[in-house]
Amino acid sequence: MEKKDVSKFRVSSKEDLNTKVSKSSFCSVELKPLDIEINPTQTTRPIITNIEGILKRIKISLSGLEDNERKKEILNYIERVKKGEEELTIILRDPLGESYIGEKDG
Repeated sequence: MEKKDVSKFRVSSKEDLNTKVSKSSFCSVELKPLDIEINPTQTTRPIITNIEGILKRIKISLSGLEDNERKKEILNYIERVKKGEEELTIILRDPLGESYIGEKDG
């Protein structure tokens, strides 16, 4: 089986939030059109979750930051995605090819 180092998924409905995400500790996560990129650190652990779980982790991370317009914009957009009012593309970049969105082939 060929390894893919990039996985993309377009969230266009509330049902898409249940899509499985398997993310290795070497994987970065990018959200478009929000222009957010989350890079791995030495303490990043592998996770198996769904897209809603990824969005929840982002909200938790933002909760520790000072309030500003950018933070409000991101949180509001995430809420609209969760309601099915906006679309979002999630991109996983994994140099080892161990991360994926949806059911893994093979």
